[in-house]
Amino acid sequence: MFRIRQHFDRNLILLLVLSLFALAPLLSPGYFFDAHDADHSVFFLVEFDQAIRDGILWPRWSPDHAMGYGYPVWVVYAPLAYFVAEGFHLLGLGFTAAIKATWAVGFLFGGWGMFVLLRRWFGRSAGAPRALGTAVALVGGLVYVYAPYHLLTIYVRAALAEFVAMAWFPWVLLAFSDLVDSTGDRNRSLRSVALAALALACLVMTHTGMILVFTPLLAAYLGFALIRRGYRLATSVRREQSAASGPFWWRDLGGAILRLVAAGALAGGLAAIF
Repeated sequence: MFRIRQHFDRNLILLLVLSLFALAPLLSPGYFFDAHDADHSVFFLVEFDQAIRDGILWPRWSPDHAMGYGYPVWVVYAPLAYFVAEGFHLLGLGFTAAIKATWAVGFLFGGWGMFVLLRRWFGRSAGAPRALGTAVALVGGLVYVYAPYHLLTIYVRAALAEFVAMAWFPWVLLAFSDLVDSTGDRNRSLRSVALAALALACLVMTHTGMILVFTPLLAAYLGFALIRRGYRLATSVRREQSAASGPFWWRDLGGAILRLVAAGALAGGLAAIF
């Protein structure tokens, strides 16, 4: 995966600036409590904050649910979005402002991830001008930010965890794309496995339901990426007409599969705390 400083360019800054219109309603006073789950988003953070202040660094129990008897909310409800909101609250924001800041992070983080992913996919195509990849990345990032369901999830449904989970989608695809392509450098391969596992684990710990939606897409993409890589390697072997390259082709493809399995297993291990 590219270093963070390599992700930023003028077009990305333009994307983030244009995305501000999507989150502009968050700057208005008060909170949109008429949205479907708006009450839950704020109340869950109040309960999460209470657990943190009681010294429970990984909250599982909500003390005031069920008429004061409590309920194990974060045994069944992924907590990562509320860790983000709690961070803003501990920095001094009120509960509603901390939730709003988390919404804003979801917008910008998701748009940034889609920009980087599309720039990677379309910017490295054979014969494609670099400007094409950047243009596709800019348009694609804006489409992702302003997608109707994306806006509906925040302003109509107020489904905080689901919204933040969607911000992870492009980053998980990017990490696993890099994982398939990382060969020849042991350090890069290990780093790619770790980053892919971390991204997938963060998605699991943000919203478990979205895993059911996203996993088929990820599996289909990885299948396509492996077939494409195998085809390119086989074509390269035929072009070189070298029998010695044959075993290398299978080892290369087998290594990519092993890295994918390792990343998936490590992601499961990291998410096991939840």
